[in-house]
Amino acid sequence: MLWEPRWLCFPDFSGTGKVDLKEFYYRNHRWFFGLLALLMLLIILRDILFRSVPWISQGNAVTGGVLLIGVVGAISRKPWIHAILALLAATAMLIALFTFGLKLGY
Repeated sequence: MLWEPRWLCFPDFSGTGKVDLKEFYYRNHRWFFGLLALLMLLIILRDILFRSVPWISQGNAVTGGVLLIGVVGAISRKPWIHAILALLAATAMLIALFTFGLKLGY
């Protein structure tokens, strides 16, 4: 299942020419961030419709923040905005690791 979207994250290295990762990233950033935003929207809808989570909840606020990051990343093509998004993602992963991961024994 994770093998299929490989075209979205990694260029084709089988060719003999030079691979420009920056050009590949900006060529595919709308797909990547758009699918992230769609996934977050589906998670919010699932929680509200099937799990009876209220519209305004801590979980939906976090998911809504990631949804916002996905929308901004899909719309913008400016390198400084994508640098901020990368910094936000790394910070969020570290916060999640130290907040939840260490309690679970990971």
